[in-house]
Amino acid sequence: CWPGRPATHTLTPDISSWYFAPSGASEAWIVYNLGTVCTIRAINFRNYSSSTCGVKTAILQTSNSPTGPWTNVQVLNQLHLADNGPYKFSGFTGSGQYWRLHMTEHG
Repeated sequence: CWPGRPATHTLTPDISSWYFAPSGASEAWIVYNLGTVCTIRAINFRNYSSSTCGVKTAILQTSNSPTGPWTNVQVLNQLHLADNGPYKFSGFTGSGQYWRLHMTEHG
């Protein structure tokens, strides 16, 4: 990840902290170990809208192992809107100890 911008910045409500995926990555993901099985019913996502580096699509996934296999819980679409969010996605339920935010489309 970007120096000074570790993936832990994705879990803070401070919008001045941020995470930057590796340059040139067509796909990127972050795996979270919540320490125990947790149920998630909603997620807030704040995106940096940019024609070159913003995330357009991501998939929230869960697993019983940090290496997968991964089960899709929610597809997060239209993340490239001009207002930078935050976007709240709800209306789903997923449970797991390991959660992955798989960013599949950038630009």
